[in-house]
Amino acid sequence: MWLAFIIASHGCIFTPITLLINGFAGNSFAWWPVAIGAMGMCLITNLAAMPTKITIPVFLFSLVLDLVIIINAFAIIVNS
Repeated sequence: MWLAFIIASHGCIFTPITLLINGFAGNSFAWWPVAIGAMGMCLITNLAAMPTKITIPVFLFSLVLDLVIIINAFAIIVNS
């Protein structure tokens, strides 16, 4: 269940929203590898069949990375 939730939510909801907001803020290329890497971390830990005690903290860390990108994008929008 966690595998499907993490892959589907990150690949279909969180990463696209993060990159869309980044695009609205001027499309800073520096944040693209961070967002894709955050999604990749979740994908690799899930496909490697790591235990839940590893996959859930990695998922939460990747959500924190996405949140940092979104906050930075909003800061860029507000300052311009």
